[in-house]
Amino acid sequence: ASTLAFALVHKYVDGTPLYRLAQTFERAGVPVSRGALGHWVIGSSEKHLHRIYDALKLRLRSQSLIHGDETTVQVLKEKDRQATSTSYMWAYRSGEHSDEPIVLLDYQPGRGQMYPQAFLGDYRGIVMSDGYSGWRTLEGATHLGCMAHSRRRFVDALKARKKGGGPPEQALRFFEQLYRVERQVRDEKPEDGETQADSI
Repeated sequence: ASTLAFALVHKYVDGTPLYRLAQTFERAGVPVSRGALGHWVIGSSEKHLHRIYDALKLRLRSQSLIHGDETTVQVLKEKDRQATSTSYMWAYRSGEHSDEPIVLLDYQPGRGQMYPQAFLGDYRGIVMSDGYSGWRTLEGATHLGCMAHSRRRFVDALKARKKGGGPPEQALRFFEQLYRVERQVRDEKPEDGETQADSI
């Protein structure tokens, strides 16, 4: 058990690749193949770690705010898929000020709306995302757009204009005002009897 714990900590906490971990064992006089280490890691995850993951998922789904994002990932060797296939890592994170900070990743073969629907189920809280339509299919959830993603569209619009200025530049000024208020709220503590909103 302690050897397995050693391998898991080095793999997931320290980010040590399995081939280097096999070399470490070899230097210590304990020859363990890279394949065996892979089986240990996968087997322990399937047998034990999924329970922790499932418990964290329940806790995350009980929170009032969840951030969601998806990004492409390429897996070179996967059953029934070509090495050039594009897969997605779906990320779910609790709000910045959550008492229980949780980040969970969910690997899926695609970007369809069924993946956040399956992960979040009947979640009734707030989902903040980049605005991708797959997130907005969560019935019962309140949807918020990410300010950074929204701002980026105006930056792109400003770059696309032959002349600077215009509506995109005005929108970017509004964003700066919003960021200023956000910094103020983050930096200033309300006085006794005041809420954060009162202090603005």
